This record gives sequence, C-alpha cells and structure tokens, in this order.
Amino acid sequence: MLRSRSLRLLSALILLPILLLTVLLAASWSPAARESASAQCSTRPPLLRPGQTLKVMSWNLQQAAGHDTAEYTASLEAIASILRDEQPDVVLLQALRNNSNADAQLQARLAGLYPCLSQTLYSQSGYIAHPRLPGNAGLKLAILSRFQINRAERLQLPASGDELRIRAFRPRSALLVNYLPVRGQGELVVVNTHFAEGNAAHETRQQQAAATDALLQELQRSGMTWLLGGTLNLLPPGQTHSFSPDGSGTTLQKLARRYPLIPSLNQASGTGQASWHTRLEGTPRTLDYLLYSPRLTPFASQVRQNDTSLITPHLPLIGRFFLPGGE
Repeated sequence: MLRSRSLRLLSALILLPILLLTVLLAASWSPAARESASAQCSTRPPLLRPGQTLKVMSWNLQQAAGHDTAEYTASLEAIASILRDEQPDVVLLQALRNNSNADAQLQARLAGLYPCLSQTLYSQSGYIAHPRLPGNAGLKLAILSRFQINRAERLQLPASGDELRIRAFRPRSALLVNYLPVRGQGELVVVNTHFAEGNAAHETRQQQAAATDALLQELQRSGMTWLLGGTLNLLPPGQTHSFSPDGSGTTLQKLARRYPLIPSLNQASGTGQASWHTRLEGTPRTLDYLLYSPRLTPFASQVRQNDTSLITPHLPLIGRFFLPGGE
C-alpha cells in the first residue's frame, strides 16, 4: 500500500511539470511565418502621386505611455503635438503598448490627419490586472498614413534558438509590410520593424537583419519602390567602441553596402554623430534607421532631438523623399 502511494506521488510529481509546460505552450503565442495584418482607412484618402514629396517619421514610443491615466494622457498629447507640428505623410511607430490602445487614440487625437492605420503585435505578454492601466501588456508595430493603404501583412523574423522560452515569454520581432498604391505606377512598399534588444541577442539581430535583407532583395528584383524604418538596435562602426563588441557595426555595414540608409554610416560615425543619436538614455547612441530603395530620391533628414527627449528615450527620425516618376 505504502509503495503504491509513493509510486502515485512520484508519477504526479513527474507529470505535473509536463502538464504545466503543455498548458504554457498551448497558451503561448506562435504567429505564422507570413499572415495578413490589420489595415483600415476611416475615410477614402488620396493616392500617392508619381514624383510627389514624401515625409516619413520613425519613432519608438518605448516607455512613453506612463504608469497611470494622467501620465498616459499627457504622453499621448505630447506625441500628437509633435506629429501635428511635423505632419509626416507616413508614421512608423514601434513599442506601442497594446493595453493602452495608443495607436487608435493617437489617430483620434490627430483629427483626421491620418485616416489609415495598420498594426500588428510583436509581443504578447498576457493580461495584467493593473488598476490604472489594465489589459494585455503586449507591444505593437503601427503605421499611420495620410494616403491609402491597400493591404498589410506581418512577416515573422527569426527568434532565439531557445524556442520554448522565447515562445512563452519573449517578443516575436516582425516586419509590418504595407502596400500604398501610387496613381498609375504600382505601389510603394513601406516596412516597419523592431529588432531584438539586449547584448545577449546580437546573433538573433544578425539573423533578423539577414531575413530583412532577403525581403528587400526580393522587392528590388521585383522592381518595387520601398522604404523601411524602425529600431534595428544596430550600432554604427564609430559608436561600437562605447559598448561590448557584438557585431552590430559589421551587420549594419552589410546592409549599408546594399541599400542607402538614414543616417548614413558617415553621419552616424563621424564628428557630427551626436545629431544622429536616436536614444539618449544611458550612453547616447544611434539605434533607429530608415533604409530606402534607390528609386527614391532623398532631400532632407534629421533626428528631432530638442523637444522630444522628455517624451520617450527614443527620438523620432525623419526623412523626406521624392517618389519616382515625376516630370
């Protein structure tokens, strides 16, 4: 009898962690390699025109939402104020907190300036019963556009090899790909992303950069006009001396050899690199970039630093371009 009970107890102890792991993995989020993403326009916005100017802003809103309703409201209003002042045509936003529904609230605050919104999750952390900001604690990529978005899709980027831990607890970095029609000339492909963070994730970032490169090469071969922006978490060569070597400079150099980017390696590595720092918290550095098709003609770019550093540790990066096809 005693032996039988002991065996049952031992069996229960063995089966319990297996059962818990099974439940955890069943409840974990495993997005498909390629799937449709949400894209909606509240009105019938205009189409892009060949040869027109296009102003693009990329802004990581990490830590911008605050810890209670008052801070959250103030942060959103400050972000909306910057967008109203700059009035970019397309806004690429990273690290939007899912429980705050910040993208839709920003869209509402901007009084019709951005009728089109696309979005996708890249971190899903479950429900947090916080009395002041309850809800899902995940993170989203979002694109606000003044112009028509035909469709959007989500492409999964590589994650760490520790698959069980990653699936349950870690962000699932992705590419949010939007297709904006250009009157009489096909589409402009706009891509938003946020690569993995942390010193331990440098190999994952290299894999994510390679997967992104594969997409951009595919677009190049297809003759598409494209633009990609976001937080790549890759340091330019001239800034890697301040941190432990992790291959960031080499990875970014590989992308820069294939595609033009803002800031350029010379800008981000030279004596004027401070004006291109996109994250000021801790050691100031450049982590955010715009990569663009050679079919686009850039004519102005900057990091808006003077009045945005108190809103979020990441600063908005702005580029202006001419679309191809102008007379």
